[in-house]
Amino acid sequence: ISFDNETFASLLVDRGASVDAIDPTSTLNESLLHKCARHHYQQAGLYLIKKGAKINHVNKRGETALHLTSQLGLEQFTKALLENGANPNLQTHQTLSTNDEQISNVGLQTPIHRAVYASQERILDIYIQFREKITEENLKPNFNIQDEHGQSVFSLTLWMNMLTIAKQLLQIRHAQLEIKDREQTPLLAQAISKQNVQAALFLLEQGVDVNEKTHGLSPIQLAVKYHLPSVVEALCRNGANMNVIDESGNSVLWNALDSGQEDIASILAKFGCDSTQWSDGPDNCRQTLLHRAIDENNESVACFLIKSGCDINSPRQPGVNGETPDICKSLESPLHLAAQWGLERVVSTLIEYHADINKKDAEANTPLHVAIINQHTTIINLLLCAPSLDLTQRNKQNQTPFACSMVAKNNEAANLILKREPRAAEQLDNKGRNFLHVAVQNGDIESVLFLLTVQVNVNNRVQDASQFTPLHLCVQIGSEIILRNLILAGANINDVTANRRSALHIAAENNRAVICAILLENHIHANLTDANQNTALHLAVQHGHSDVVRCLLAESDIDVLTLNSKGMNCLHVLAANAQGNAQVIFEQILTHYPTFPLDIQDGQGNTALILAYKNGHGQLCRALVSAGANLSICNNDSLSIFTTPTASKALLVNILDIITREPPWGESETCLECGMKFTITNRRHHCRHCGRVLCKRCSVNELPIMKFNLQKPVRIIMTHHRFSKEEILICRRSLLAWYDTNKRKLPWRDWHDTNANIVAYRVLVSELMLQQTQVATVIRYYETWMKQWPDIKSLAEATEDDVLKCWAGLGYYNRARNLHKCAQLIINEYNGEFPNDLDILINRLPGVGRYTAGAVSSIAFSQPNPILDGNVIRVLSRMRCIGSDLKKKSTTDLLWSLATDLVCPERPGDFNQSLMELGATVCTPQKPKCTICPVQNQCLAYLKQTQKTLIDIEECSSNCIFCLKSENIESNRSLVENYPRKKTKIKQREEISFILIIYRLNLKLEFLMIKQKQSGLLSGLWSFLEINSSNDLDQMNEHKRKNFIIEQIQNMTIFNKTINIENIKLAGQCRHLFSHIDKQYIIYFAHCDQNEILISTSQMQWFNEEQLQTSAISTAMKKVFNSALPQIKLKTSNGEKV
Repeated sequence: ISFDNETFASLLVDRGASVDAIDPTSTLNESLLHKCARHHYQQAGLYLIKKGAKINHVNKRGETALHLTSQLGLEQFTKALLENGANPNLQTHQTLSTNDEQISNVGLQTPIHRAVYASQERILDIYIQFREKITEENLKPNFNIQDEHGQSVFSLTLWMNMLTIAKQLLQIRHAQLEIKDREQTPLLAQAISKQNVQAALFLLEQGVDVNEKTHGLSPIQLAVKYHLPSVVEALCRNGANMNVIDESGNSVLWNALDSGQEDIASILAKFGCDSTQWSDGPDNCRQTLLHRAIDENNESVACFLIKSGCDINSPRQPGVNGETPDICKSLESPLHLAAQWGLERVVSTLIEYHADINKKDAEANTPLHVAIINQHTTIINLLLCAPSLDLTQRNKQNQTPFACSMVAKNNEAANLILKREPRAAEQLDNKGRNFLHVAVQNGDIESVLFLLTVQVNVNNRVQDASQFTPLHLCVQIGSEIILRNLILAGANINDVTANRRSALHIAAENNRAVICAILLENHIHANLTDANQNTALHLAVQHGHSDVVRCLLAESDIDVLTLNSKGMNCLHVLAANAQGNAQVIFEQILTHYPTFPLDIQDGQGNTALILAYKNGHGQLCRALVSAGANLSICNNDSLSIFTTPTASKALLVNILDIITREPPWGESETCLECGMKFTITNRRHHCRHCGRVLCKRCSVNELPIMKFNLQKPVRIIMTHHRFSKEEILICRRSLLAWYDTNKRKLPWRDWHDTNANIVAYRVLVSELMLQQTQVATVIRYYETWMKQWPDIKSLAEATEDDVLKCWAGLGYYNRARNLHKCAQLIINEYNGEFPNDLDILINRLPGVGRYTAGAVSSIAFSQPNPILDGNVIRVLSRMRCIGSDLKKKSTTDLLWSLATDLVCPERPGDFNQSLMELGATVCTPQKPKCTICPVQNQCLAYLKQTQKTLIDIEECSSNCIFCLKSENIESNRSLVENYPRKKTKIKQREEISFILIIYRLNLKLEFLMIKQKQSGLLSGLWSFLEINSSNDLDQMNEHKRKNFIIEQIQNMTIFNKTINIENIKLAGQCRHLFSHIDKQYIIYFAHCDQNEILISTSQMQWFNEEQLQTSAISTAMKKVFNSALPQIKLKTSNGEKV
């Protein structure tokens, strides 16, 4: 088209038509240039440009004519526009379009964007060339401007596969590789996300960052995600990190394998990706990809990892912070895990790639153990085919794989193992047992039958000291069905163990009556004896198995009179080991052998009766006696049932009581009671009740025995009130053991000094203080005394006043004086050394009697001398039922004799203290604690009290002087509490005395005290003026009483002058109980100014209140003073002087 001066267009322009006219019909507000561009009118456009049309006019979309010419490929038009000042960087309006909308809807596009979108490479060349020529910076094409999607011209050339242009832009440095879209996504990530392989490869060729992450993912992770193997390979070739981990803790390799992209995984492995990859696993442990694949049962992944050379032997490891969960402690290798979960392909691959097939886990199980336990037969086969498999490996239960298969009852596995190792069934455990032994012991019939099927040796012995065969073990557990199968399989029924016991012995010992019957049915030898010459019958009666005894007696020809190595037949054994059913077994023996000889003696000379009696088996003893056993036979130690030491004679009494006919007389060269040899003068006598041969002295008692129809008195023997030798030993042992555990912690028992002299002094002080005084009261006085006079020398040097002052309030003041005299005598006559001779202690030391001397000599000098205080008397009286009057000499002699018998020669001091302690804490006067008493079984009083009948308790004759008479028994007390016999209470004597308290006022209130005479109730102590009342006291009125008191005071010789005391006042009364006196004090007080008369002397002194409380003043006087003091203080506070 020509646009010369004659054209219609030019004529219009010449006549003023506007070249910038806007089409009124256009909704886009487009100029003529826009119209020319849209309709490809390049010449018209050029004409308009030439006529000065506005080149950069934009329509309502923000498009210039250049946008349209670039998009439509109008090269001349585009060049003309650029050359005439068109702006190549003007952007269209923003449209907020999405990424998948049409090109025309994308906002913020420059004309260059439109050229790229339209694939107008020639137009792009124009822009590139134009940039080189133009000098104005604002008109230079900018290839890095981004549209509203963040896409630059360069990035668009990549997505449009205009790689030649892209490369050209890079070469002339008009493009930036680092440019990102509006979501800050790098070009490489965009290319991969768009799955634009060519663009991605192009960018990699240009050297982009291969590890730059986008939204937490690196390029190689994105390439795996979008399944781009060629991109992955290029990334690997360019050095991308192949071991990067995503936010879920998954590696690139895992993601590839988990999504089934084995081709990509192979590429990764080819370029050296870590196929082991330790990472966080369950419970914060560390695990490999192989562990994870096996846990998720992903066999394909696991096999790929194994083939890729991953670590195939390591178990899971502790966490990065040292966490060691149970899953980590198990030490299971991948092969263990695969065998556990039944992953056959994985196991096969692991074996192929030489995994450690004998590796052990925490329980020392190999993979084969695990497969057997989990019953995975195919895997067991695979493992057994491995050439390096060790079938001798044992786990912590000491089980080989074969043993494990037996325990798991996996017979199929056991068969497979036997095919590879035929001798596996003969392996021994740490107890020397093979698998048949173990199966029999466990009663596992299924395993037994399996082993018998594979023809194991049924007579193999356990390789230990017992040498049991399977048959012996079967008898021991009592399995009838296993026993019959073993016999059918050829087990030797008469095999014996190391101690020569047969299966019949074992059955008898373990109470297997049915087993015994089966063995006898199969012709076992019944009379076989073991190493101790015991038959099966010996063992059956020893353990009290009556059913076995019945079977042996009824179904075999066993010899009941066979003697064992101790010379004992079955009856001796029964008596020596008497069980609860011994009488039943005895009756069974008599039923089958009515003429069984009951009086045969064993190797020690004991009959069955003696042995039963020693063991205290009353029922068997009575059965033997009823059957005719001889009571008078003695054993090799000359002991019969009458002289055998026992805790009680109750059983003997009971045995004698059941004798219904006069027994035969026994024979002996000596008296069976005292042991005296018979001579011409010492003739034999027989007890008609028991048949024993006795001397005259031992058979002095004569009584008629009505049950034997012996109405005339005949000789008998009985004992009572004394301890037997056995009882003495038991008492010593029991009391000392109890005392060692239960003794109270008392200050006088706290011996830290080994000096016997000091110990004796402390014992003497404590024993004298404890006379007639309770322990709780004595403790404080004892501690004060020992602080003041810690040894005998310091006490000897003390004055009597100081001694009495320390003793004040404890009572019985002669004890203090005697202690003082003892100290002085020991210092003066024995050079300060305590005499250790009992007679000297008793006869020379003042206030020391037999009891105190016994305590000192036994505790301090370890001499076996007895003691007898109130506690010991009570204990002995109850133990031997001594109820006679304690005041009688015969009673005290008996008690001293018993105490002498009991005292322990090895520990006399501790034993004596144990007797006292028992009486003080357990065997108390009221409510004794008999149930916890250590000698309750030796206490006759307690046994009488607890027995339903008294038949088992030995009784005395009716005229015994030591027994408690029925008239002395108090019904409101228990029988134990009635011992010892209670003393008759003596009524205390009543007395009345007047007390006059004379006081004066100096700096302090002071009171006159006089020292009592050396004889009398309170001798040597300080006291107020005391006047004994006259007989006609009741006839006196108050005035006469006061006159009487004044008269008596004035006549006292203690004052060197007559004193004038008037106006005495009544202060009150008080009462004090002495041990034998009930004394009432009537108290008066008076003030005295005669200081020059009442001067202090050794017999008379003034005491203030503080001194009075701490001086040697009796408790009675302190009570008097405390009663009068408020009245005296009241008078003095009112300013009165009475």
